[in-house]
Amino acid sequence: MATAKTGRTGKRKRKKPTADGILQAAERVFAEQGYGATSLRELMTAAKVSTTAFYARFPSKEAVLDELIRGLVESLSKTVLEAAARARDVESGLGVGTEVLVESLVPHKNLVRLFFTEATTSAASKELVRTLHVQLAALLVARLVKLREKGAVKTNDPSALGWALLGAMELQLIRWAVLGDLADSALSASLRATALAVLPGAVAPKSAA
Repeated sequence: MATAKTGRTGKRKRKKPTADGILQAAERVFAEQGYGATSLRELMTAAKVSTTAFYARFPSKEAVLDELIRGLVESLSKTVLEAAARARDVESGLGVGTEVLVESLVPHKNLVRLFFTEATTSAASKELVRTLHVQLAALLVARLVKLREKGAVKTNDPSALGWALLGAMELQLIRWAVLGDLADSALSASLRATALAVLPGAVAPKSAA
Protein backbone atom coordinates (compact mmCIF):
# COMPACT_ATOMS: atom_id res chain seq x y z
CA MET A 1 0.00 0.00 0.00
CA ALA A 2 1.37 3.42 -0.94
CA THR A 3 2.10 5.71 1.99
CA ALA A 4 1.18 9.38 2.07
CA LYS A 5 4.02 11.83 1.51
CA THR A 6 4.83 14.78 3.73
CA GLY A 7 4.91 18.18 2.03
CA ARG A 8 6.91 21.30 2.87
CA THR A 9 4.28 22.42 5.35
CA GLY A 10 4.65 19.19 7.29
CA LYS A 11 1.12 18.04 6.43
CA ARG A 12 0.65 14.57 5.01
CA LYS A 13 -0.65 14.54 1.46
CA ARG A 14 -3.34 12.02 0.63
CA LYS A 15 -2.68 9.83 -2.38
CA LYS A 16 -4.88 10.91 -5.29
CA PRO A 17 -7.63 8.42 -6.17
CA THR A 18 -7.17 6.54 -9.42
CA ALA A 19 -9.52 4.93 -11.91
CA ASP A 20 -8.04 1.56 -10.94
CA GLY A 21 -8.94 2.18 -7.31
CA ILE A 22 -12.53 2.91 -8.26
CA LEU A 23 -12.66 -0.22 -10.41
CA GLN A 24 -11.29 -2.40 -7.62
CA ALA A 25 -13.86 -1.05 -5.19
CA ALA A 26 -16.64 -1.47 -7.75
CA GLU A 27 -15.67 -5.08 -8.44
CA ARG A 28 -16.05 -5.81 -4.73
CA VAL A 29 -19.18 -3.82 -3.92
CA PHE A 30 -21.08 -4.74 -7.08
CA ALA A 31 -20.45 -8.42 -6.38
CA GLU A 32 -21.51 -8.08 -2.74
CA GLN A 33 -24.64 -5.97 -3.23
CA GLY A 34 -25.44 -6.28 -6.91
CA TYR A 35 -24.96 -3.58 -9.52
CA GLY A 36 -28.55 -2.34 -9.43
CA ALA A 37 -28.69 -2.27 -5.64
CA THR A 38 -25.48 -0.25 -5.30
CA SER A 39 -26.03 3.49 -5.38
CA LEU A 40 -23.48 5.86 -6.85
CA ARG A 41 -22.93 7.29 -3.37
CA GLU A 42 -22.20 3.80 -2.00
CA LEU A 43 -19.73 3.21 -4.80
CA MET A 44 -17.95 6.47 -4.06
CA THR A 45 -17.82 5.62 -0.36
CA ALA A 46 -16.38 2.17 -1.09
CA ALA A 47 -13.78 3.72 -3.39
CA LYS A 48 -13.08 6.52 -0.89
CA VAL A 49 -13.43 9.23 -3.49
CA SER A 50 -15.31 12.50 -3.62
CA THR A 51 -18.00 13.26 -6.18
CA THR A 52 -15.58 15.52 -8.04
CA ALA A 53 -12.85 12.89 -8.05
CA PHE A 54 -15.25 10.22 -9.31
CA TYR A 55 -16.63 12.29 -12.18
CA ALA A 56 -13.11 13.26 -13.19
CA ARG A 57 -12.56 9.58 -14.00
CA PHE A 58 -15.96 8.14 -14.94
CA PRO A 59 -19.12 9.80 -16.26
CA SER A 60 -21.47 7.36 -14.49
CA LYS A 61 -21.84 4.17 -12.48
CA GLU A 62 -22.72 2.41 -15.74
CA ALA A 63 -19.38 3.47 -17.21
CA VAL A 64 -17.61 1.77 -14.30
CA LEU A 65 -19.45 -1.48 -14.99
CA ASP A 66 -18.63 -1.19 -18.70
CA GLU A 67 -14.92 -0.76 -17.93
CA LEU A 68 -14.92 -3.75 -15.58
CA ILE A 69 -16.55 -5.96 -18.21
CA ARG A 70 -14.27 -4.60 -20.94
CA GLY A 71 -11.20 -5.50 -18.90
CA LEU A 72 -12.44 -9.04 -18.30
CA VAL A 73 -13.39 -9.55 -21.96
CA GLU A 74 -10.01 -8.34 -23.21
CA SER A 75 -8.18 -10.53 -20.69
CA LEU A 76 -10.20 -13.60 -21.63
CA SER A 77 -9.72 -13.01 -25.36
CA LYS A 78 -5.95 -12.74 -24.93
CA THR A 79 -5.78 -15.78 -22.64
CA VAL A 80 -7.79 -18.03 -24.96
CA LEU A 81 -5.88 -16.97 -28.08
CA GLU A 82 -2.51 -17.62 -26.41
CA ALA A 83 -3.67 -21.01 -25.16
CA ALA A 84 -4.95 -22.01 -28.60
CA ALA A 85 -1.63 -21.11 -30.18
CA ARG A 86 0.23 -23.38 -27.74
CA ALA A 87 -2.02 -26.42 -28.24
CA ARG A 88 -0.48 -29.34 -30.14
CA ASP A 89 -3.48 -31.66 -30.01
CA VAL A 90 -6.88 -32.03 -28.32
CA GLU A 91 -5.60 -33.27 -24.98
CA SER A 92 -2.80 -30.73 -24.60
CA GLY A 93 -5.14 -27.99 -25.82
CA LEU A 94 -7.70 -28.79 -23.15
CA GLY A 95 -5.02 -29.05 -20.50
CA VAL A 96 -3.33 -25.77 -21.36
CA GLY A 97 -6.62 -24.00 -22.05
CA THR A 98 -8.30 -24.89 -18.77
CA GLU A 99 -5.21 -24.15 -16.71
CA VAL A 100 -4.61 -20.68 -18.11
CA LEU A 101 -8.33 -19.91 -17.97
CA VAL A 102 -8.52 -20.83 -14.29
CA GLU A 103 -5.33 -18.92 -13.50
CA SER A 104 -6.85 -15.86 -15.15
CA LEU A 105 -10.32 -16.09 -13.60
CA VAL A 106 -9.87 -17.32 -10.02
CA PRO A 107 -8.27 -14.08 -8.74
CA HIS A 108 -11.26 -12.19 -10.19
CA LYS A 109 -14.12 -14.41 -9.07
CA ASN A 110 -16.25 -11.39 -8.12
CA LEU A 111 -15.81 -9.96 -11.59
CA VAL A 112 -16.76 -13.26 -13.22
CA ARG A 113 -19.92 -13.26 -11.08
CA LEU A 114 -20.68 -9.76 -12.33
CA PHE A 115 -20.12 -10.91 -15.91
CA PHE A 116 -22.81 -13.56 -15.61
CA THR A 117 -25.29 -11.64 -13.45
CA GLU A 118 -24.98 -7.94 -14.26
CA ALA A 119 -23.21 -7.43 -17.60
CA THR A 120 -26.37 -7.21 -19.69
CA THR A 121 -27.66 -4.36 -17.49
CA SER A 122 -25.70 -1.94 -19.66
CA ALA A 123 -26.10 -1.75 -23.43
CA ALA A 124 -22.36 -1.28 -23.91
CA SER A 125 -21.47 -4.21 -21.65
CA LYS A 126 -24.10 -6.38 -23.33
CA GLU A 127 -22.41 -5.72 -26.67
CA LEU A 128 -19.03 -6.65 -25.15
CA VAL A 129 -20.49 -9.93 -23.91
CA ARG A 130 -22.01 -10.66 -27.32
CA THR A 131 -18.72 -9.89 -29.06
CA LEU A 132 -16.78 -12.15 -26.69
CA HIS A 133 -19.16 -15.05 -27.31
CA VAL A 134 -18.90 -14.63 -31.07
CA GLN A 135 -15.09 -14.50 -30.91
CA LEU A 136 -14.77 -17.55 -28.66
CA ALA A 137 -17.28 -19.56 -30.70
CA ALA A 138 -15.46 -18.68 -33.93
CA LEU A 139 -12.14 -19.79 -32.41
CA LEU A 140 -13.63 -23.07 -31.20
CA VAL A 141 -15.29 -23.76 -34.55
CA ALA A 142 -12.03 -23.11 -36.41
CA ARG A 143 -10.21 -25.55 -34.12
CA LEU A 144 -12.94 -28.16 -34.48
CA VAL A 145 -12.79 -27.96 -38.27
CA LYS A 146 -9.05 -28.69 -38.15
CA LEU A 147 -9.57 -31.53 -35.66
CA ARG A 148 -12.27 -33.02 -37.89
CA GLU A 149 -9.87 -32.93 -40.85
CA LYS A 150 -7.37 -34.90 -38.74
CA GLY A 151 -10.04 -37.38 -37.68
CA ALA A 152 -9.76 -36.40 -34.02
CA VAL A 153 -13.36 -35.22 -33.76
CA LYS A 154 -16.39 -36.66 -35.54
CA THR A 155 -19.04 -34.03 -36.24
CA ASN A 156 -21.08 -32.92 -39.22
CA ASP A 157 -21.70 -29.51 -37.68
CA PRO A 158 -18.60 -27.87 -36.17
CA SER A 159 -20.55 -24.66 -35.54
CA ALA A 160 -23.20 -26.34 -33.40
CA LEU A 161 -20.54 -28.33 -31.55
CA GLY A 162 -18.49 -25.19 -30.91
CA TRP A 163 -21.44 -23.34 -29.40
CA ALA A 164 -22.38 -26.43 -27.37
CA LEU A 165 -18.86 -26.61 -25.96
CA LEU A 166 -18.86 -22.91 -25.13
CA GLY A 167 -22.22 -23.20 -23.38
CA ALA A 168 -21.20 -26.27 -21.39
CA MET A 169 -17.98 -24.59 -20.20
CA GLU A 170 -19.88 -21.45 -19.22
CA LEU A 171 -22.31 -23.51 -17.16
CA GLN A 172 -19.39 -24.81 -15.09
CA LEU A 173 -18.17 -21.24 -14.62
CA ILE A 174 -21.65 -20.24 -13.43
CA ARG A 175 -21.67 -23.16 -10.97
CA TRP A 176 -18.33 -21.90 -9.65
CA ALA A 177 -18.73 -18.11 -9.61
CA VAL A 178 -22.48 -17.60 -9.15
CA LEU A 179 -23.95 -20.71 -7.52
CA GLY A 180 -20.97 -21.71 -5.39
CA ASP A 181 -21.29 -25.39 -6.37
CA LEU A 182 -17.64 -25.72 -7.39
CA ALA A 183 -14.58 -24.93 -5.28
CA ASP A 184 -11.69 -23.02 -6.84
CA SER A 185 -9.56 -26.16 -6.64
CA ALA A 186 -12.15 -28.19 -8.59
CA LEU A 187 -12.74 -25.73 -11.42
CA SER A 188 -9.94 -26.80 -13.77
CA ALA A 189 -10.81 -30.50 -13.60
CA SER A 190 -14.51 -29.75 -14.06
CA LEU A 191 -13.90 -27.62 -17.15
CA ARG A 192 -11.67 -30.25 -18.71
CA ALA A 193 -14.08 -33.10 -17.96
CA THR A 194 -16.94 -31.08 -19.43
CA ALA A 195 -15.03 -30.39 -22.62
CA LEU A 196 -14.17 -34.06 -23.04
CA ALA A 197 -17.81 -35.00 -22.50
CA VAL A 198 -18.98 -32.61 -25.21
CA LEU A 199 -16.28 -33.47 -27.76
CA PRO A 200 -17.18 -36.94 -29.06
CA GLY A 201 -14.14 -39.06 -29.73
CA ALA A 202 -11.72 -36.21 -29.07
CA VAL A 203 -9.65 -38.16 -26.57
CA ALA A 204 -10.05 -41.84 -25.85
CA PRO A 205 -10.66 -42.48 -22.14
CA LYS A 206 -7.70 -43.94 -20.30
CA SER A 207 -8.20 -47.37 -18.82
CA ALA A 208 -7.80 -47.76 -15.09
CA ALA A 209 -4.52 -49.26 -13.95
